[in-house]
Amino acid sequence: MALLLIDQALALASSADPRRGQLQLYRAVAQLSCGRLAEAEETARCALARTRDWGWEGPLRWIIVHASFARGRPDLALDEIHAACGGSGVSALEVIRFRASSALCLFALGRLPEAGAVAAATRHAAEAMDDDAALANALHILAAKRFLEAPGTEALELSRPAARLTPETLHPAQRVWLQLALANSYMELDRYQDAQAHPRSRP
Repeated sequence: MALLLIDQALALASSADPRRGQLQLYRAVAQLSCGRLAEAEETARCALARTRDWGWEGPLRWIIVHASFARGRPDLALDEIHAACGGSGVSALEVIRFRASSALCLFALGRLPEAGAVAAATRHAAEAMDDDAALANALHILAAKRFLEAPGTEALELSRPAARLTPETLHPAQRVWLQLALANSYMELDRYQDAQAHPRSRP
C-alpha cells in the first residue's frame, strides 16, 4: 500500500519538484521491505544518478548495498560500499558503518583474512565513535571467523556483545541473523540450554 501511494505521488510530482528525491528514496525503501530487491536497487541507482542533493547519497547507497547483498551479490554490494566511502555526501560515521558491512561482504565472498582485518580495524573505529551498529557487525565477523578457525569460548565472547549491541534500527533480518549466530555459538560449545533461551531474550 505504501508503494502504491508513493507511485501515485511521483506521478503527480513534476520533474522539477524538490520532493521527488525523497519520494524516490521512500519508494526504494518500500520495494526493499517488500522483497522486490532488484527493483529497489534500480530505483536507488536511478535516484542517485539524478539527485542534486548529496544528502541522499548515504541512504540511497545503503539501499543498493542491502538489496545487492540480499539477492546474493556481495560482490556488487562491496563495489557500492567502496563508492560510498569515497562519496562527498557520506559522513564519517556512515563510512565506518559501510566498512563494517564491507567485512560482511568479504566474509560472504570467502575472503576471510581480508574480512578479519577490516572487521578488526572497524571495531576500533566504531569503539572510538561509540557506534553500536558498526561495532555489532565488526564483532560478528570476528566471531564467525574465529569459529571457523578454532571454535571455542573466544568466539563466543565476541558473539555475545555483537548480539547485545545490535540496535533496533538495523533491518529485522540482520538482527535475527546476529541473534542466531550467538545461538549457534552456544550449540558449538554444547550449551544447549543457553542456545534455546537466547532467541527469546537479549543477552
